[in-house]
Amino acid sequence: QKRCIVRAAELANGCHLFERWIPGSLTNGQQILGHCGMKVVNALDEELPDFQENMVDRSSLKPDLVVCLNPVENVVLLHECGLNNVPTIGIIDTDADPTRVTYPIPANDDSLRCVQLIAGVLGRAGEEGQRRRLEEAKKGMLSYEPVTVAEIRNNPGSDHD
Repeated sequence: QKRCIVRAAELANGCHLFERWIPGSLTNGQQILGHCGMKVVNALDEELPDFQENMVDRSSLKPDLVVCLNPVENVVLLHECGLNNVPTIGIIDTDADPTRVTYPIPANDDSLRCVQLIAGVLGRAGEEGQRRRLEEAKKGMLSYEPVTVAEIRNNPGSDHD
């Protein structure tokens, strides 16, 4: 199961987590994740090396989406996502509350083949979304307002979400 999840995350150019969610990673991310290395990229996924040194007193960057394959065991993660307006996708079995995730997928979360299928479909969808985003960025069309290093230097106390 881990291999299919790693593959799905790689396809979507995202991250994955198998261990227990660290409470506060989203709501108190600067203190908890502040020591972690971070690679900040521009709209074309090119690394911005000068960006890191200007991120000192900033809140941590938040994910665009969280996929939770077992919502029953990850209530704290889903709660933090809700507090931070991070949309979630989750496999909802008969023992799970569908209101805990933004986009529920009704399925058997105990079935390895079912989880593999869903992870694969979501990974390919993420890959396609990344491809489209990069194509549009090359044409100058962005789905967000980019922040430059100069803007951060000139306005050090604000968050650029």
